[in-house]
Amino acid sequence: MTLKVAIGAALLGSLLLSGAGFAQTPGQTSCTNVGGNATSRFTGRLSHHVFPGPPGYQDVRRGDAREPAYILTLRQQTCVNAEGDEALQRVRLDRIHLRLDNRNPRSRTAYRGLRRFIGQDVSVTGTDGFGEHTGHHRAPLVLTVVGVAARPGPDR
Repeated sequence: MTLKVAIGAALLGSLLLSGAGFAQTPGQTSCTNVGGNATSRFTGRLSHHVFPGPPGYQDVRRGDAREPAYILTLRQQTCVNAEGDEALQRVRLDRIHLRLDNRNPRSRTAYRGLRRFIGQDVSVTGTDGFGEHTGHHRAPLVLTVVGVAARPGPDR
């Protein structure tokens, strides 16, 4: 084995053992905890979409229910983890479905304020995250929004 091959094999082995299989971004040493009562913050571009719901989940113009959703698209993929949620065990994602929890006054206030931030870069605080598991969930992570604030975009 040549010296270059040996060094390359050693480097690859150390990267795999260090968890680099997640292709973590520079400075990111762990995943963001999003499960249960954990509060987390994400920054990205907010959008609003109307998705087709039941009965066919195909086309609202052909009779499927309208299911509006706020989606936060992150600037870069981020590793998230939710203990006990198999869909979110150290998963990298770049989209979050923001949901309302009507029982939570902070969520009601934040959710009502989302409309004015559509198309803008925002910082969203959320809790009670879980992985998508039904046709109603529109991103890999579903997060109860409890706060939102405008953020300057990358070109501002």
